[in-house]
Amino acid sequence: MAKHIIVGIAGHVGHGKTTLAECLSGLADGAGKADKVRGRTIEASVAPLGLADDLVATLIDVPGHERYLKNTVRGLCGAKMAVLVVAADDGVMPRTLEHLRILEFLGVENGFAVLSKCDLVDEETVELAQLEIREAVEGTFLESSAIIPYSAGNEDAVSEILSEMERVCRQIADSSEEGPFRLWIDRICGFSGHGTVVCGTVRSGRVREGDALELLPGNVKTRARSLEIHRGKVQGAVEGQQVGINIPKTPKKSVGRGMLLASPACLEPTRFLNGIVRISEDAVSVLPNHGKVLLYIGTCVSYARAVFMECDAMGPGDEGLVQFRLPESIPALPGDRFVLTPHCEKKVVGGGTILEVSPFKFRGARAKETVGYLKAFAKDDLVGAALAYMNYFPYRPSRVDEIARYCCRSEEQVREAVRKNQDRKKAMLVGENAFFPCDRFEVLKEQIAAAAESLLEQDLLKEVVNPEELRGRLSSQLDKALFQKAMETLQEEDMVVRDGTGYRFAGVAIRLSGSRKALSECLLEYGDERGWAPFTVNQFQEDSSSRTFSKSEIAQVAGYLVKKKRLIRLGDGRLLTPKALEMVKERVKESVHDTGEFTLADSKNILGFGRSKGSMIFEYLDEIGFTRRDGNRRVII
Repeated sequence: MAKHIIVGIAGHVGHGKTTLAECLSGLADGAGKADKVRGRTIEASVAPLGLADDLVATLIDVPGHERYLKNTVRGLCGAKMAVLVVAADDGVMPRTLEHLRILEFLGVENGFAVLSKCDLVDEETVELAQLEIREAVEGTFLESSAIIPYSAGNEDAVSEILSEMERVCRQIADSSEEGPFRLWIDRICGFSGHGTVVCGTVRSGRVREGDALELLPGNVKTRARSLEIHRGKVQGAVEGQQVGINIPKTPKKSVGRGMLLASPACLEPTRFLNGIVRISEDAVSVLPNHGKVLLYIGTCVSYARAVFMECDAMGPGDEGLVQFRLPESIPALPGDRFVLTPHCEKKVVGGGTILEVSPFKFRGARAKETVGYLKAFAKDDLVGAALAYMNYFPYRPSRVDEIARYCCRSEEQVREAVRKNQDRKKAMLVGENAFFPCDRFEVLKEQIAAAAESLLEQDLLKEVVNPEELRGRLSSQLDKALFQKAMETLQEEDMVVRDGTGYRFAGVAIRLSGSRKALSECLLEYGDERGWAPFTVNQFQEDSSSRTFSKSEIAQVAGYLVKKKRLIRLGDGRLLTPKALEMVKERVKESVHDTGEFTLADSKNILGFGRSKGSMIFEYLDEIGFTRRDGNRRVII
């Protein structure tokens, strides 16, 4: 199969780009429109050029006037190679430099320069013009490229240009058919009896006649009824080919330039694009944070607000991470190149690469995860990017296939990246094919303990925590499998014990809140003041100044104090403080000093109250082993 390369013909207005394209291709009428009065190209024209049996170049002649900048960027967006045309009688001009910047921002890495109109100047001027070009392209992809003198009608020069074009084209890597089919729409035609035909450069993948397709944004389902390349019918098209596709049952009015024709469900349009941007060295002003710009991606042009992630403004030569917030969704993918102009000026100020198609606005609260992912992706560090992606989701593991789809990488590549994270103890397996960051897992375990503590504080009498109640307290988004693995790990670490249908948390220390702490102190103080006379919750509420607390809340705090052994609960539910119990023991010792024994009938003499209250205290003394009952009598042990 022949290799297909898109070649952009760029340069200042009036420098002979169109004439060169016609001389090379033999076509005197491209597909673009022209300003017949001024002789300017208005829209990019397309012309095929067969360089060899196995190599086909498609020449894209773009407008050179700043008024048609939008069409210039659209024409160059699919180029893999560029020919920069500079007129010998004019030299390097503003649009020459701007087109060079556009090519760099769009990621073009191959090409050469043509010095046109050499027949209009002398040899010395040609040499000076060549030096000027060499100086202009210094530090760019054209720095070491050829500069070929040319004039219309000079067949030797045309032959040299074709030879150089073939040489450079062969250095470019072959197009890949992997990935989803994508085509940015550049032209729309309507033919009676045939329907709508959309034209553009295949950006990725492959399309065949009859393939199901989707028009984005809008998710309009359609198909490729027929395909044409340079007015000839074909069965399929691959990356790097300019193709026209007939899409049936799709009204022409529903299709617009800048829309994307793609494989079904391969991407979801978004209003938030994260990327890395570089400001031109010759930009005349600073681009402020949240500044308005025009964003060019593919053939799409959209207003956007540029939100910088690590600075408040960007000036000439600066580079940094940015989020573009768009008024309407556009169908971009990571790796797509973009160009920037001010929203009210037709002058390129910057460009860069989309790194992430984000579902949410960039916020400072998530800056660590977002910046970490973007920096890893910018370095082509898939291991770091995969881990950063997992960190986006604190309550669920991430599957290999979803990471691959988000990063626009193969599942095999992502699986290897995840395996390396496992080897480095950075990620762990949860379930069959899902992974979670190890450090996040440790945080999750701490969150579970904190949530259990909160539940136990809410009900101080509760000792066993229900798992579903605990999971709900953490987050409604907490994955069940992840929660279960965390609970199993806590059990292995002896932090949690399974108790029937719930869990006991050995490592959770319940701390009373400020108001409850004050209530507990009041209870203890009240108990100490009553001495060995036991009391009830109702008595405490009636006798104290704590009427603002409900009986249930007082009962909870009292129960908590009993668990902490700071209060003693008798058999009838009444309460004593440990201090009061010691007083009871002393009273019993003093009263039975002579006989060494006592009965329930002695309650009045020992404690000052009758049998009904005394019996519960004496039974408690038996329980703790202070006394022993023998029939109706008790003795101190």
